[in-house]
Amino acid sequence: MEKGSVSFYLLVVSLSTVESSKNIRTTNHGGGNTVMRLKEQEKIAITEAIHNEDPSADIYLFGSRLDDGRKGGDIDLYVETDIHEKLLNHKARMLQKIWERIGVQRIDIILKTRDAPLNAIHRIAKKTGIQL
Repeated sequence: MEKGSVSFYLLVVSLSTVESSKNIRTTNHGGGNTVMRLKEQEKIAITEAIHNEDPSADIYLFGSRLDDGRKGGDIDLYVETDIHEKLLNHKARMLQKIWERIGVQRIDIILKTRDAPLNAIHRIAKKTGIQL
């Protein structure tokens, strides 16, 4: 594993019911419209929880939650951070804070320090993702 990069996944099955929601329509990096299958309150909860750990973090949503034709799916987040120490602890706190706000559900966070080199998953997340 490269220094400063934590890229393991934590999957937790939600026991809560899925609420209906209005999807957020946004513009992706390619200039086209993309539907982000997150409620506005989920988007706010995610950004606040992560920015409580690192106010300057860049947060990207990527993966199945950007495909309007799919149902459900985990929330895939790519986070670039200035934090260099105890990344695993910061990641755990981010997840806990998100779950406190939106309920326990499957969330994958890829946490990378800004100065660590990009690997394939980092490039894919930034290229296909939407910055929150």
